[in-house]
Amino acid sequence: MNSPRIFSRVSQMMGLFALYFLLGSMPLYAQNAAQKSKPQARPFNACELLTKEEVVEITGEQIDSVGLQEGYGNCIFYKKIDYFGLTTLYNPIVTIGFSRSDVEGRWEYWSSLEKKDVVTGVGDAAVWAPEYDFFVCRVKGGLLMISAGGNTDDDAKKRAAISLAKKAIPRLP
Repeated sequence: MNSPRIFSRVSQMMGLFALYFLLGSMPLYAQNAAQKSKPQARPFNACELLTKEEVVEITGEQIDSVGLQEGYGNCIFYKKIDYFGLTTLYNPIVTIGFSRSDVEGRWEYWSSLEKKDVVTGVGDAAVWAPEYDFFVCRVKGGLLMISAGGNTDDDAKKRAAISLAKKAIPRLP
C-alpha cells in the first residue's frame, strides 16, 4: 500500500515548510523588532505651523476648512463659496509649506524673478513675488513658502504673508 509512503512524503513537506518558515521569518522578525525599538521620526505636518484662528485674524478672511495637500504636505486654508445655490467651491485663501528639498534651486528661482520685493527682518532671506501672491523665506535650512489669496489688494496679501511667516517660523522643525 502507498499510504505510509504518502504520509511520509507529506510529513517531509510539512517539515521543510516549517523549517523554511522559521528560518525565513527570523531575519524579518529581527528587523521588525529593531524598527520597533528605535524611535520613529514623526512626519512633518504643515498644518501645525498656523491655526485657523491665526489665519482668520491676520487675513480677515473667513476660513471654513483646513486640509493637508496630498502629495505635497502643504497646509491649505479654504473659504467656502456658494454660487447662486447651484454649487459650492472651496477657494484656497492661504497655503503654507516648508521644505528642505532642493533649497538652492528653489531659492534661486524665486529670488531671481524680475518682479519681486526683497523682505527684510524675516528668516535669513525672504522675497515676495507679487505676480504669484507668493512669499518665500530661507530659514532653518529650508524654505518656508506661503501663498496668500483672498479678496484683498496685493499690499495686504504681502503683509498677511509676512505676518503669517513670523507666526510660523518658531514652530518649524
